[in-house]
Amino acid sequence: MGISNDPQLQAAVAATLASALACCALYAASRAAAPALFPHLRRLSPADQAQWHSQVPSTVHAVAATVAAIYMLLASDDFSAASAGAPLVLRTSVASHAILGGSFGYFLYDTALMLTHPSLITAAMLAHHAAAVGSLVICFQVRARGGSGSGSGSGSGGRLLHWR
Repeated sequence: MGISNDPQLQAAVAATLASALACCALYAASRAAAPALFPHLRRLSPADQAQWHSQVPSTVHAVAATVAAIYMLLASDDFSAASAGAPLVLRTSVASHAILGGSFGYFLYDTALMLTHPSLITAAMLAHHAAAVGSLVICFQVRARGGSGSGSGSGSGGRLLHWR
């Protein structure tokens, strides 16, 4: 089954792209609006300005990820007793893939931002990205190795991981 036939992977890819583009738009909006709203920003160095503007998408992502996690825990069927057919860590849905894709898109944006503004790279930021991206890769590997839903170990999730 290819990605075009897999609604979970379609959701992950669409959310990844949408999230990365939304983060770029938020950063651009901050750069455009902040000088008029916060005149003191003009006195900051370009590196400090990049750091300041990067906080807008970062904060929006943090809030969205928290709301998504609360939704998954309290309202989603992924964690309900009715979904008990598979072990908890193997349960997946279109919503769970969309949420993972959204976070992956944010980390793609943030990585690109660090590459274009090397002053943003710190040991803490590198450790944070390694842990976050590592956990996202593990989530997609769990699905590729037998997570519930439309895929199995040889399904489209496996092909997704082999694209890299």
